[in-house]
Amino acid sequence: MKISLKRVFHPVGQGAFYSEQIYSGNNVFEMVFDCGNAPEHNEESTIKADSKLSKYFKCRTQNNDWKIDLLFISHFHADHISFLIKYRRKYQVKNLIIPLLTPQEINLLLLGVALKEYQIDIKAYHELLTNPEKFFGEDCHIIKINSDKSNESNLLKTFNPIFKLQYTDNKLIIYHPDPQSHYYFPIWLYIPYDFIKYFCRLDYNRKISTFFTKTKLTSELLMDVKDITEILKHIEKNLKI
Repeated sequence: MKISLKRVFHPVGQGAFYSEQIYSGNNVFEMVFDCGNAPEHNEESTIKADSKLSKYFKCRTQNNDWKIDLLFISHFHADHISFLIKYRRKYQVKNLIIPLLTPQEINLLLLGVALKEYQIDIKAYHELLTNPEKFFGEDCHIIKINSDKSNESNLLKTFNPIFKLQYTDNKLIIYHPDPQSHYYFPIWLYIPYDFIKYFCRLDYNRKISTFFTKTKLTSELLMDVKDITEILKHIEKNLKI
């Protein structure tokens, strides 16, 4: 049985969206790494790419039948997840790999979206950050890198059982059966990597924790804000106390 792989770096402009399909006959395993863009950047090139992207998503989300076996979100900046919000409920995710976020990091992300005035559903974005289990649904298995459970070994489900996916020692291994012996052997490997943990998490968390303690900004306040000036007035008021 021939096994092949197709990898696409989608032309999103500012942002990131990569996909891989592993084929074995009519069987497919699909991986997506980030899925978003920021249209206000690189406007000329983005407009050209938008027609291709629109056709791509129209094809993939037809009948809500886009099945993603493995979704990686490297980080939660809006230009890396905007399509996940835009096409919500038109795709299914079986396994999700995300970084572990502190409450302060969630607040910082919400503040960044509000200040940059991204055209994004802020309530859906808030839910993605604070409750990914609800956002992606109960059939999605979530692994948060660097959480207490991230080192547990698991045999994960896939949409096509001919492919087996195992998570162990912070690695994701895809297995496929040998047509003669029917023994499953590894064919592909992913290793999630948390840059912030290894380089700047302690100092980074200390600084943003101090900021949000002083300004008294919360994720609830940031989710309901209607105008940037509300945030600025709130920050100014609390910094003067």
